[in-house]
This record gives sequence, C-alpha cells and structure tokens, in this order.
Amino acid sequence: MQFNDNSTGATEWDWDFGDGNGSASENPFYQYGDGGTYTVVLTVSNDGGCSATTSQLISIDDRIVVPNVFSPDGDGVNDFFTITSGGLKSYSLIIVNRWGNVVFESDNPTVHWDGTSNGKACDEGVYFYQLQAASGTNEYAFDGMVTLIK
Repeated sequence: MQFNDNSTGATEWDWDFGDGNGSASENPFYQYGDGGTYTVVLTVSNDGGCSATTSQLISIDDRIVVPNVFSPDGDGVNDFFTITSGGLKSYSLIIVNRWGNVVFESDNPTVHWDGTSNGKACDEGVYFYQLQAASGTNEYAFDGMVTLIK
C-alpha cells in the first residue's frame, strides 16, 4: 500500500501502520502481512517544533482477483495482466504460452506482465498461468488462462 503525506511544511514523519510497524519516510510503501482492518496514524513535525496527527482506518483484503483478458496495446486501458491482491506473505506467478514455454514469472505481486517475453511482444492468444500465494490466514493455488488481445 502506498501512503502519502499531504501536509505542507513537515520535516519529520512518524507513520504507525497499525500492525506494530512504522516508518519515518515521507511517502512510504508498506505491505501488510495479513488481511484485516488497521488504524494508520501519521504524526508530522516541522522545524519550529509544531506537530499534527491524523489517523485513518483502512481495510486490507487478502483475497486475490485474477483477470481473464488484457490488451497491451499502449492505450493506457487494461495494458497489463494485473493480479489484484493484498496482505500476501508469499507469491509466485508463472505464465506460459501454448507450447509450455515460460514467457513471464514473478515472485513480486506488484510486478505486472506487460505482454512481452525477453523484450519482444507476445502474440495475441491464450496463455496459461500458475499462481501460488499465501497470506497470514489463507493459502491460494490458481491455474487458469488469460487471453492477450491487441
């Protein structure tokens, strides 16, 4: 999850992500280990010693949503095969073509397939994926197909 400080004049940041972890970065990225509801607290300070605090309740859904089609045609709409997930502790995605050749693999849920393999655009058609992932409470295993349309 990407967090952003929208205050002005702050020189110090103290983020509390609500799960026992925090950050002193201005705009930190944080990945929750489990789904659930968390109260995120940000305290900012400036050079004059003034400080302010705000909080926000957020929900992290540890379910996984896998699309069945994408169109990497550069129009800015649905250009990536993006698996929506949150709160995952492990993640492994492999995509193969119809001959079983690996065209994409990732162990990072924030890395999305752009429809290329080794720097070359893949042909339009059906590709097959295997996804294994785990959150703090669930394990997932998906096998399926995705259609690449240009």
